[in-house]
Amino acid sequence: MDKGYRQNKNILIVSFYFPPYAEVSGVRALKLCKYLPENGWNPVVITVDERYYQGQVVAELPDEFAALRLLRLLFLPVPKARLFASLFFPFYVFYQVCKKRKKTDAICMIGSPYHPFILTFLFTRLLKIPTGLDFRDSWSNNFGYDGTARQNTSTFSRVLHGIFFLIERIGIRYASVVSFASPVLKKEYIEIHPRYKGKYHVVLNGYDPDDFENVESVSLAGGKTILLAGKFFTYTPEAVSIFFEILRRRDDLTFIYIGNEMKQIAKIALEQEVQDKVILKPYLPYKEVLTYIKGSDYCLLTNGVVNGVGTKIFDYLALRKPTLCLVPQGAALSDLFSDAAGVLICERPFTSADLEEKLTRLFSLKPEKETGLDDRFSRKRSTKKFAEIYHEISK
Repeated sequence: MDKGYRQNKNILIVSFYFPPYAEVSGVRALKLCKYLPENGWNPVVITVDERYYQGQVVAELPDEFAALRLLRLLFLPVPKARLFASLFFPFYVFYQVCKKRKKTDAICMIGSPYHPFILTFLFTRLLKIPTGLDFRDSWSNNFGYDGTARQNTSTFSRVLHGIFFLIERIGIRYASVVSFASPVLKKEYIEIHPRYKGKYHVVLNGYDPDDFENVESVSLAGGKTILLAGKFFTYTPEAVSIFFEILRRRDDLTFIYIGNEMKQIAKIALEQEVQDKVILKPYLPYKEVLTYIKGSDYCLLTNGVVNGVGTKIFDYLALRKPTLCLVPQGAALSDLFSDAAGVLICERPFTSADLEEKLTRLFSLKPEKETGLDDRFSRKRSTKKFAEIYHEISK
């Protein structure tokens, strides 16, 4: 416990996705829980049984996981088990909050999924427990992670997102506070739900120095390498072929891809006749991915939505890798990193000439000398801000 607090308060962290879930959705909640105790809060996590993740789990759990107290929704082997868990999760959350209401000082609900956010009315009005919402991404205004515009979607999709909008508005209206992972995301919600902007705060994602201690360097190829870990085709489908056209013309360059799109990337690489210049790896444990990032020379990052930041940019820069970001115009990544050393931004619409010019500039940078992260992106600092916000609403 931090010396500034006589006694830690108790906070329920509601997060459907949580380790051992393998993808990025559980990281924000985990890192908050790691640093909350030194900022006056004891977290208890409400989540689901790991079997609902349908095999998308890691074998090795992070060190900070061991000390956490978790309440998991019981696994039921039913058809479409993850959909069932998602729909039933709000009822389980309400049940656990009711059980623990006398010893709970605050609640934080972290999306996704976001539909449980409608519970804020019951928590703040009925049970009188200060409750915050945390948005890692947008919900009602997100029509596709490749940046698909609302007018280009089906009538059904627009109706469905209209329902999302109503749930979102109810959740935000009765929330005590709302936090967002980037300033651009906060600005988007000010435009969507302007009446409640006084509740809005930014709590950035970031890096945890502990994750990068004793990371070995594993090189997968000789010569110059550029690595992308995560989504490529999903976020920027039009950029894949353009990038491979450039790759074909560069004899000195090898592309390394790590992630769940391995089959799609392999198919396009074959079509573009660059399969001998592409190394493919499936989704791997986080610690192993870090070794390949450290062993590469440069990194490539994509994001299809304006408000998206994710976590991979922090891994790249913490390991001091010059990075090229392929993003929409006005993206949060541009807002946060356009002036950062070792980061280049390439915005839509992507062209061969523009992308090749940016890559040439990227390769002129010296790996591990012209990059890095400043303290504003520290997970410890972000969690301190989060803790102060929740101390304020729980007075």
